[in-house]
Amino acid sequence: MVCCIFRLLLIIWVLMAGPGSGAQATEMTFRIIDKDTGEPVPSRCLIQDQDQSTYKPDAKNALLTEGSRYFHCEGIFKIDLPSHRKMTLSVDRGLAWVPAEQVFEVTGEGRLATLQLSRYINLFYNRWYSGDMDLQTPSKNLPMMAGAADLNVACRAVPATATQTPELKAEFGVLHSPGMRATSGRDWAFGEANVIAPLYQMDLPETAFEAGVLPAIRRGKDLAGFIDVVDPEGEDVPAAVALGWVDTMRVVGPQKSNAEIWDETRVESRFKAWYRYLNCGFKLPLSAASLAAEKGELPQDRSGFARVYTRLQGSFSFGNFAEGLKKGRSWATNGPLLSLGINKKDPGETFDIAAGESISISVGARSPRPLSRIEVIFNGEVVSSLPISTTADFTVKDFSFPVPESGWFAARAFEKREGSASTVRYAHSSPSYVQVGGVRKVDHGAVEYLLAQAGKRLEALRQHPEAASDRIQQMIGWTESARQVYESLLK
Repeated sequence: MVCCIFRLLLIIWVLMAGPGSGAQATEMTFRIIDKDTGEPVPSRCLIQDQDQSTYKPDAKNALLTEGSRYFHCEGIFKIDLPSHRKMTLSVDRGLAWVPAEQVFEVTGEGRLATLQLSRYINLFYNRWYSGDMDLQTPSKNLPMMAGAADLNVACRAVPATATQTPELKAEFGVLHSPGMRATSGRDWAFGEANVIAPLYQMDLPETAFEAGVLPAIRRGKDLAGFIDVVDPEGEDVPAAVALGWVDTMRVVGPQKSNAEIWDETRVESRFKAWYRYLNCGFKLPLSAASLAAEKGELPQDRSGFARVYTRLQGSFSFGNFAEGLKKGRSWATNGPLLSLGINKKDPGETFDIAAGESISISVGARSPRPLSRIEVIFNGEVVSSLPISTTADFTVKDFSFPVPESGWFAARAFEKREGSASTVRYAHSSPSYVQVGGVRKVDHGAVEYLLAQAGKRLEALRQHPEAASDRIQQMIGWTESARQVYESLLK
């Protein structure tokens, strides 16, 4: 009787174990390789079965993020999977690569599986390097996530209100990793602007800079930090730009959260705020950031979803990348790939030409998704719009443009929006500058607007409860100096 009961329990256990039980797990090894070179490449992966159940390797073989179905690997990983099941491995590696998928069956015998990734376009061949200037993930994860998104530079900006925690104090500065990757984990977010890669740990107060960000920006500049404006319409931004403290302005990517949904109206409002500074005569390149944490299912919660490209002159390093951004040899995108050449030069160049002279313009864009429009901008206005090809994934136009006055040129491209629940995908170049007959062009309307903004800020500081403090008095002095800069532009 006891023997029969034991046999019955054994049969029930076998039936309950089934093909998906841990008792019948099979170890598999996966290689994700570059189709052209045959070398393993870092990637973001998803493994799921026909029931949509997901599987991940252990932490020794991959980078695992809590709350995400995805994992990141350096190109080779091992994983235990339930036998006798059909699985799908999905892999992606950022904007310049074609996502790939492979269906396989776990047979019960360990084996090696290889998946090939192909480039959509080889930007690296022409020395274009990419960066995401604000990620919301622990610094220790940045190198792997950067590689899996085909990013060369990844930055993590820590909110200033959190700077006193022991964990954040331990964050490191610039770190160079194999595969031409550089990460910066000692960056600070002050709402309107980020201070990136200061030479030393910034000495920050216990509380946030509730009175304004100018002291943080000035301190960041003193420590050779890179200043990236996050909000072009921030109240202290007019002063910071006029004083020459700003290196770049975020034109592509969210402002506060990767969950933000941007339509074209909101995007063009940001363009307008940036164009206003350019029309005052300031040379102000763009930047991009995704604010990705890689914790959810949002398409935009992905490292490098918004990124900025710069063409390097010389070997790769974080410093050379930052220098390329400062000089404006750049374009930014969260979707389409964009190119602009003025007189066969990259963005950021300044051209001195005679009155009545023309320049040559070459502009193009491509995307695996349908494009909506491609435009050339001169002094904030559209001066040329390209017809969109319905049969090719790229559009290019070369033409000559007679320059009527001094100013700046840029290009931008939009994809067709997929729906109101999705953020619009677009790209924009940094400006190229043209000076006609040695005369600088200044838009008085733009100057008057920013002068008024600086005046409002100055009055608010004078009315501040701590207006007599050294810190507020210092801010008043800086803002007054900025106001004088705008006044001088009207003369």
